Amino acid sequence: MLEVKNQTDKGWFYSFRGNFTFARNERLETDQPVQPFEYLSEIGQPIGRPLGLIALGLFQSDEDIANSPTQTYSTPRVGDIKYKDLNNDGFIDDFDRTFIGYSRTPEVMFGFGGTVAYKGVDVSIFFNGATRTSTFIDGRSIYPYSQGFGQGNLLREYYDNRWTETNIQGHYPRVGSGNNLNNFRTSTHYLRDASYVRLRNAEVGYTLPEQLTERWHIAKIRMFANGMNLYTWDSIKVIDPESNYGTGGYPLQSSVNFGLLVNF
Repeated sequence: MLEVKNQTDKGWFYSFRGNFTFARNERLETDQPVQPFEYLSEIGQPIGRPLGLIALGLFQSDEDIANSPTQTYSTPRVGDIKYKDLNNDGFIDDFDRTFIGYSRTPEVMFGFGGTVAYKGVDVSIFFNGATRTSTFIDGRSIYPYSQGFGQGNLLREYYDNRWTETNIQGHYPRVGSGNNLNNFRTSTHYLRDASYVRLRNAEVGYTLPEQLTERWHIAKIRMFANGMNLYTWDSIKVIDPESNYGTGGYPLQSSVNFGLLVNF
């Protein structure tokens, strides 16, 4: 962590603080059995990096299905996810999984901000963020009827962007049965970059001059407004980039407060 601050002869005060953390790990040995393909080996991979299929989009026609490797999870239909045959054996199965994205634990975390004050007015702001981390938008809120027909709620994100015969450019696969073994698999289709920068808190305040408050026999009067979690820059948008895998829990709340501090 680094902090710099200064008070000038003309009444200005300013400070800046920042922190930066970089942490990377790598498996050197594991008790994993020898794998038939090198890309399945955990050796050299960071702890927590997910294993999944590489998605190639959605099937757009029966011809597309017929000309693709055989999906072994379930019989595919138009609108289902198409996967890459990594070992070129003509079948899509668990041997076509590989390590994708980053671990959920960020390799890089940082924060920065500062304060400026002059003649009773002060402004403070602080940002934090993370990068080199991945998450998945998956689970019951994005897998239609995974708990049974009519059970559970779906995100508006899925409803508006699902594949249909009139929306063949939809990103998410078609609505299928609750036990869709093809579409409900860990893959790059649901993988997202979870990097973000967040305006964590900000505050603006004004302290009345001492000459004025002394007349009222008051040591200090300060008015202020502050806020937390005011804005987040990220590429996910539909869930909090700090949430765990899935579609998150209760949405992150923003708050704005106004206050008056009086010291006698």
